[in-house]
Order: sequence, then structure tokens, then C-alpha cells
Amino acid sequence: MILALAVASASAYADSVPNRARSLADRGRVAHDARDYTGAITAFTEAYALAPAPGLLFNLAQAYRLRGSCDDAALMYRRFLATTPPDDARGLAESHLAGVERCLAAQITVPTPKQVALRMPGPIPMPKRDKPREDKPDQRVADKVGIGLAIGGGTALLLAGYYGYESHRAESEVERRYAAGDNWRDLQDRAAEGDRASHNAKISLGVGAAALVAGAVVLVIDHRRHRRSLKIEPARGGARIGMSWGF
Repeated sequence: MILALAVASASAYADSVPNRARSLADRGRVAHDARDYTGAITAFTEAYALAPAPGLLFNLAQAYRLRGSCDDAALMYRRFLATTPPDDARGLAESHLAGVERCLAAQITVPTPKQVALRMPGPIPMPKRDKPREDKPDQRVADKVGIGLAIGGGTALLLAGYYGYESHRAESEVERRYAAGDNWRDLQDRAAEGDRASHNAKISLGVGAAALVAGAVVLVIDHRRHRRSLKIEPARGGARIGMSWGF
């Protein structure tokens, strides 16, 4: 849904809108309908420079949100709400603003196990040995714990993706039904379902990221703690060979 160039109550202002601004606004709406959100943003921005109407702020926020630029979308929604729009438009803008703010909160960079290992100081020595080393009981337990945490973290991240999809689907349905003429009060329950799904997505994402990183750290630290080193020292009539474990 996009709004007109100027609010209906500002008819005198609408009459003074330059034709160039109207043309750019129309071009932006065509681009928006064609899902060319970058083109729509360019056209709406130029139109707003000529005729700073509140409706263009909402249109820019919509285009930024659908393009995935959550930070820019949040800024445009806030600027639109500052113009004291009608209640229906305010309700829709506030709902979308809450969605893009959740989008910003969910942008968490999750380090991979390889990145965690690269941050550990010093190289991991791999001495040559003729026979495979038998793992100690405590090392086997640590391996199981690390792998279990990694699997649990991956499962939680999958749940986060599912809840995120459900949240996006609820927001899209609310927008579609509102554009079709449904009353905002009839859409509040569906919007609340989207909020709950978004909340669950954030929790699953945080738990999954923490478990994945913790599992990787356990595996890397345990590997370093149980590494072996081979020592060869000269002795009368030959040499003395010793094996030691690093802790």
C-alpha cells in the first residue's frame, strides 16, 4: 500500500504541487507496483524534494522496507508518524515500524566454528605418530558436549528461520487486507500473531547462536588441551624418547 502525494485535508496545498512532483510520484508508484523498489525510492525522493508531502514519506518507508533496508525504512516511518497522520494510516505505519525494528534487532552476526577457531591464539601442533591416539574419557565427554551444543544451536536457528517466515507472512497479510479495505481493528489479532512469531524468532536466534558458538569453543579448547608433544633428548649410548600431554 502507498499513499497519495498529499493528505486529503490539505487540498489547498495539493493544488500547489508542481506537475514535476506529481509525475515523479506517479513514476514511483509504477515502479513500486513492479517491485522495482530501488527505482521507486529514487522517484519518491526526487518528488519529496519538490513537494515535501507526508504521503511520500510513507511511500519511501514502504519501498525501503520491501527492499530489505530496515534502518532506512524505520527512519522514514518515524518521520511520517511525526506529521500526525490519520488514525488508520498511523496504525499501519506503527505496525510496519515495529516490524522493521524487529528486523534490525535480529541482524545478529553469528560466527562460524571456523571463525571461532581462527580467533584462538597460537597454532595447533599435529605431531606425527605411528599409531592412532586413544582419546581419554574426559575428552570423549567434551566432544559429545560440543557436538550436542552445535546440533542444538543449529536446530534453534532453523526454528528462528521458521518463526521469522511466519512473522513476515502475517505482516504481508495484514498489509494486503488493509489495502483491500479491511478495518484495522479486524486485523489486530493477525498482527499480534506476527508479533509473537517475531518474538519467538528472536529468542530462537539468540539461543541458537549462543549454543553454536559454545559448542565450537568447547571443541576447540578441548582439542588444544589434549594435544601431545614428542621430546627426544640425547643420552649415553643413544637417545631418550619421551611423550608428554599439554594441559
